[in-house]
Amino acid sequence: MDKTFEVEVVRMLGANATYATIRIARTKSAVNLSVNSDPLYLGLTVDPAEAVTIGEQLIAAGKAEGSV
Repeated sequence: MDKTFEVEVVRMLGANATYATIRIARTKSAVNLSVNSDPLYLGLTVDPAEAVTIGEQLIAAGKAEGSV
């Protein structure tokens, strides 16, 4: 089953705010990741095994002591 996830991220740093939209879409043969933080855009297409590895690393980084 194809699924798409979209997350809006807001990071407050003092009086400055940074907004980004992250979209993860799974097709039969690939996982597409796009990050849009106007005016910057990043698009990445990886195979499902690579996406799992990236996800595991992101989870580990989030759990690391002293992470921001």
